[in-house]
Amino acid sequence: MAVIASGLYLRFSKLRYIRFYPHFNRFKMKCFLYEALRFWGYSARVCVIDNTNLAVLSGTGKDALFHQEMTAFARPYGFTWLAHEKGHSNRKAGKERNFWTVETNFFLDAPLRALKT
Repeated sequence: MAVIASGLYLRFSKLRYIRFYPHFNRFKMKCFLYEALRFWGYSARVCVIDNTNLAVLSGTGKDALFHQEMTAFARPYGFTWLAHEKGHSNRKAGKERNFWTVETNFFLDAPLRALKT
């Protein structure tokens, strides 16, 4: 069964909050973020996010325009959104490694899947 992983990663402390979903939309994204913020009890001032259309209405990086719903969601928690710059290769290392670690340590067929791609 295919699942969608959603992860929130505090880069410098390497704390992770990861959940798996059969499907994912903006409502589930907000639920996920709410649960993660409640779990940690705080948030960073800036939440750097991939250029997902669930949060970003248009543009990339500093020019990104976020959905009003997502901007309103962030306000009570005291953070703002920042989208990654397109082609910013450093973003992949921390983010993708986070998912790779979970995938290869908690899913039995992960090494086989990696060989097929």
